[in-house]
Amino acid sequence: MEAIDRVRIACAQLEVSEGECLEAFQERLGKTCRAASAQAADFLLLPEYFSLHLLSTRATLSPSEGIQTAARENTDQINACLARLAETYQLCIIGGSQPICTDLGLMNVCQVFMPTGLRASQAKLHITPSEVTEWSIQGGDTLALIKTSKLSFGVQICYDIEFPEATKLLTQAGADLIFVPYCTEDIYGHHRVTICARARAIENQVYIATAGLVGELPRVPNMEAQYARSGVYSPIDIGLPEDGIVAQVAYSEDQLLITELQLSLLRKIREEGCVRPLDAQRNHLFALQKQSIKLRHYE
Repeated sequence: MEAIDRVRIACAQLEVSEGECLEAFQERLGKTCRAASAQAADFLLLPEYFSLHLLSTRATLSPSEGIQTAARENTDQINACLARLAETYQLCIIGGSQPICTDLGLMNVCQVFMPTGLRASQAKLHITPSEVTEWSIQGGDTLALIKTSKLSFGVQICYDIEFPEATKLLTQAGADLIFVPYCTEDIYGHHRVTICARARAIENQVYIATAGLVGELPRVPNMEAQYARSGVYSPIDIGLPEDGIVAQVAYSEDQLLITELQLSLLRKIREEGCVRPLDAQRNHLFALQKQSIKLRHYE
């Protein structure tokens, strides 16, 4: 099979809408998919916790009641909708993240929907203090490398991109792109995620795509405000952007970013770039502990 050189990705910076019902939100997701498909996107990335605004239609719940309600009442219906949309529009949809009830407790999980009907999943590994104290979210212990006919990729949910190890393992396993759905309440959180994403792109000679939530939800505890500037980032080398910024949308506006990535250029700089951090890593100097995370392959 001839190697695919170019892929088009869409990053949906979604504005939360207080009072939006499930049916209206599903219709909005359909419009987003149609727009991505109309611009020949192969992949669509949604933000972290992208459906929690649906709780604003209910009487105010405590944080723990709210997240449990979202997991029980909305997650399955939203995932069924995204599975249909992936098939209809022939998109690989990286479904942001949603709360899911598991045998280990509540987890923050990204479901990936293939046009073929296949699914993959990636649980958030590193849990923020507010997710622990307000929602009792549990961290996962498995990394997913997802291989499609167009490229191989991984998902790191928000806080996860602030830790270098997972990106390194995914890239060493063959990932060309890391998708980062995120949800941050202010500019500080946004910059933590974005600056770390750009660093991971340079360290691992890999593309990184981010998509965040924007807007305010005063009636949904622990989701009162969201701030984002979604973007796509690259290593910094000849032929790629001099600052590593492939594309960005405006701050805190509902927008769909579409951009094209050249995979052959990425592979060329890994072999011939001005610097080659993938080859230059002296792993034996930093083998502080035995790796215990499991790497799961989806093909």
